[in-house]
Amino acid sequence: MKKFLICAVAVCMLAFGALAFTACDEGENEGAVTLVNIANPSTGISAAADFDYMVAAEPVVSAKVKGTASAPEGSRLVVVGNLQELYGEGGYPQAVVVVKNSLIQSDPALVASFAEAIAASCAWVNEGSVDIAAVVDAVSSHRGGADPTFSAANLTAQVIENCAIGYTSAAESKEDVTAFLSKLAGVGTQKQVSEGFFYTSAQSAADASDASAVIDVVMPDGAPALSMAKLLADEAQFGCTVRYSVVAPTAIQTYVTGNDPAAEICVMPVNAAANLLGDGSNYRMIATVTHGNIYFLSAKHPGLQLTKENLSELAGKRVGCIQLENVVGQTLRAVLKDGGVEYKIAE
Repeated sequence: MKKFLICAVAVCMLAFGALAFTACDEGENEGAVTLVNIANPSTGISAAADFDYMVAAEPVVSAKVKGTASAPEGSRLVVVGNLQELYGEGGYPQAVVVVKNSLIQSDPALVASFAEAIAASCAWVNEGSVDIAAVVDAVSSHRGGADPTFSAANLTAQVIENCAIGYTSAAESKEDVTAFLSKLAGVGTQKQVSEGFFYTSAQSAADASDASAVIDVVMPDGAPALSMAKLLADEAQFGCTVRYSVVAPTAIQTYVTGNDPAAEICVMPVNAAANLLGDGSNYRMIATVTHGNIYFLSAKHPGLQLTKENLSELAGKRVGCIQLENVVGQTLRAVLKDGGVEYKIAE
């Protein structure tokens, strides 16, 4: 009987302890930010009542601000935070240009000229006086019949500025890219890159480009395509035949993988480039061309501008995010982690 009582007390203590730990865990999680995936930003983000804050990309951001401007109070979406600024000065390296090693070896002069042309294109599209119609036409004409992300109705000089387009060579952005990938690895399964992933200079001198050569340049629709708009508008050829294609972002990896990858030159998200091409054996990165176009929107808290100092204001709030499992959501989680803000993923 005595042994039975001792066992019974022990079982009760263990049960109580389990309940205590469960309650503690739940209590600790009450102040966490709840992150919810928004599958379709064009429709999902319109449900302002579902979230305290939402995280989305241009041009959806500007379109939703404009579209809800006359809505009742509590339903008007306004920009309350800039994920690039919350990440750190200069933003994060979002899209990069990679070049097939065979092209680097066979025609380093073309690669150097192409790099210069990309830099000029980034500068051109950022000019306040840039012809918006020319930019839209340049992208649309290479979209293969599909409607582009940016149109005459939603592309403005402000939207272009919000896309943080700018050319930074691989040598100059190497440290930033490596640091960003490390932050993503801290909140997910991101791969790192080797030293050989970064292109630094032409391997050797070369003659003029082979006029019979055909070079395929592929880029995802959206901000990455804007960075290449001048090349698209000019149909820049570099002494050979260059074919430009703007494709759906979800398809971009198919152009750099397989036994015979289709793209000699490709623009793609840096995380995908690292995961697929990070060992530098097939492609090398020559530059970063966009540095983030993601913003916080809110209808419930329009008066608060999120900064690194007040990021804890998100605690206990519900935040909808496009592409929660991809680079947007990973960057958001990295920013929250750096800010010491706990988060949980809604099931």
